[in-house]
Amino acid sequence: MPAGSIHLSVAKIVNNKLKIDENIFFVASIAPDCWRHSKLHGDKHKSHFSVDYNLNGLDVKIEDYNEFYKKYKNNLEDPFVLGYLIHLMVDNYWKKNVTSRYHFNIDGKKKIKTKNGYFEGTNEEIKKFLHDNNAILTINIVKNFDIQLINPNINVECIVEEIDLSGLVKTINYVNESNFRIINEESDIYELEELYEDVLKCSKFVLQELENLLK
Repeated sequence: MPAGSIHLSVAKIVNNKLKIDENIFFVASIAPDCWRHSKLHGDKHKSHFSVDYNLNGLDVKIEDYNEFYKKYKNNLEDPFVLGYLIHLMVDNYWKKNVTSRYHFNIDGKKKIKTKNGYFEGTNEEIKKFLHDNNAILTINIVKNFDIQLINPNINVECIVEEIDLSGLVKTINYVNESNFRIINEESDIYELEELYEDVLKCSKFVLQELENLLK
């Protein structure tokens, strides 16, 4: 899934057109990931409306933002609900159009395409490899799209039943810390300019999907 910096970058670009309350909207754009720190449940698939999907021969879960829309379409004037929807759109787009360039099932083994070949390992090793490579470029994405610190003390009301906000402050603090951490290494996977372009393409997709859904 894309890092918080990517969710915030897309939210900022999208809100250049929507022009809604950016404080709540930006918080909502990362809020679905607070399932990690939730006191009620730690079920990512519940908070992300996940369905089964085949990605380059790999069985994965993907975010069904249409199901979220069907349930909460009458509440989209709420910037939190709209931001939540856009988070799911970004996750869905990223898996289908970005992750799919790097994740493969080769001879029955999950492998990550790198600049110099493929990385292979256990699920935990692959998860760490991806996390580390995302972290390397985060500060560049933040600077390029002018992402600011998110206020962890903002008062947010949530009507989305699939998540509780008990872990929101911890999630915001984690994203803030991650966004401004400088790592002097080069990514084994990603080209920075390509990622910038991916963020712009994803933002365009989100705006088009919103237009389609809100007709």
